[in-house]
Amino acid sequence: TGLISRTTTTIAVKGFHLDFGAQMARSDAVASKIPIGELQQGDVVWQGTIRTDTNAFYDLSTMSDIADKITIGGVDYKVKLCYNEVIRNETAYQVVLLRRLT
Repeated sequence: TGLISRTTTTIAVKGFHLDFGAQMARSDAVASKIPIGELQQGDVVWQGTIRTDTNAFYDLSTMSDIADKITIGGVDYKVKLCYNEVIRNETAYQVVLLRRLT
């Protein structure tokens, strides 16, 4: 029929996030330390993603910026860019730039 099957999966995660307003979006204080891209008003920088059901690291870099979304406090975001800090071939932490959709 030409229709695309869509499966929705919800994964609860916890971590730290910073919201950037108009003044912080113009600042290069964060962007100069972590090379994840240019900040825009409404963007969120997320760090330390842990699944709440397993307390294990959850890699957000595998998310599609077209098909997947993250909802924080009723606001939808897409994964714009990811930065993985790798130490001895293992991800020590991940910083993700989330772009506001709604």
